[in-house]
Amino acid sequence: MARIMVVDDDKAALGVVRETLEADRHTVSAYADPAAALKSLAKEGAALPELLILDVMMPGIDGVEFHRRLQQDARTRALKVLVLTAHQRFEPRFVGAAGVKGFLTRPFAVEVLRKTVSAILAGA
Repeated sequence: MARIMVVDDDKAALGVVRETLEADRHTVSAYADPAAALKSLAKEGAALPELLILDVMMPGIDGVEFHRRLQQDARTRALKVLVLTAHQRFEPRFVGAAGVKGFLTRPFAVEVLRKTVSAILAGA
């Protein structure tokens, strides 16, 4: 299956997403700290995830800034991104943004997460 990175400061939500995707046989790296996730992505020679699931509202480096930094690095610019948000008002900041393949508004059912991830990985 796929390598997926999840970045979400909400540890409970991070755990649910991780457990759901691991149950579907994906390899998941989960980060509650966006700076640590960026550092992991920057490691030379490290395999990049096939999908990045990114929370918008995080302290310090929020999802908008995280995505901006991805776009500045040629190595991470093409990553597929699924944006998680509690507020739809953030969607316009990502509509048409490079790599953003979908949005999930909280709360969401795990089945919706599964279907969305499958569709993105399949290229839909």
